[in-house]
Amino acid sequence: MSDLTLDELLKKKGGTAQEEETPVLTLDPGKLADKAAAESEHLSPQQLNRAKEIRKSIDLTDASLVLQYGAGIQRDVQAGADHILERARQTDHARAGQLLEDLAGLLEGAQADLPRENGRRSLFHSSERELKKAVKDFEKAEVQVDRIAMELERERTVCLRDIAVLDEFYDRSLEQFRQFQVYILAGEKALHDTRQETIPGLREQAARRGDAMSGQAVRDFEANVDLFEKKLHEMKVSKTIALQTAPQIRLIQNGDRLLAARSQTALTQTIPLWKNQMAIALGLERQQDALKRKG
Repeated sequence: MSDLTLDELLKKKGGTAQEEETPVLTLDPGKLADKAAAESEHLSPQQLNRAKEIRKSIDLTDASLVLQYGAGIQRDVQAGADHILERARQTDHARAGQLLEDLAGLLEGAQADLPRENGRRSLFHSSERELKKAVKDFEKAEVQVDRIAMELERERTVCLRDIAVLDEFYDRSLEQFRQFQVYILAGEKALHDTRQETIPGLREQAARRGDAMSGQAVRDFEANVDLFEKKLHEMKVSKTIALQTAPQIRLIQNGDRLLAARSQTALTQTIPLWKNQMAIALGLERQQDALKRKG
């Protein structure tokens, strides 16, 4: 943008040149605005090259381009934020939590009449009446336990699927953040060059000509530059949103992981251990019955 002349600006405005073209202002291409340089620290060489390409395409005389700068990424961020919000609304941990609570109640109820040994229910020191009652309670609860196990497996599968989907959104949010860095870096560079080099040169040319059309063309151009600066500010806000989305995704994932882990523990440890106790109780009961018959 530093090579923009007043004649070119007037042509874009539909005016006519009134003097010979003013010599093009030169600019050190390696000079970056301090803020843009700071944001470039974490960009890869490929991303820095992309920022340079975008910088070359920025035409601040084009109001439409100014308004649309980075709009695609901002739409992606909004869509991602909407998805996370909807995902949070749809995520219902209550069902899985209720299943685990119901399971704990069933398992405890089926052993409620057994005596305790070292703080735990024991089959081996139970009376005949207590053992028979435990067997009946085991058998009565078994159907419900199996039903809960099936539902818990479904809930666990849903959690694992959601974790995988959220991993994709997490990666996407980080990529959006990097894209914002690239576009903001390119925009900051263009803004810096324009404010430091282009605008002073245009003002000087307009002052030499002294006509109203030249002055208005420069003022209109400056208005575009101001608009572009506001657009960059909006992009920085959107970049912050993109960055904040990542921990929000992880928070939801942690809830899913916790439920999946608790469900897995219930399915692979708690229920099998309970059924093992049930098998022992049945064996002990039959053993007692056999001894009675022999006696």
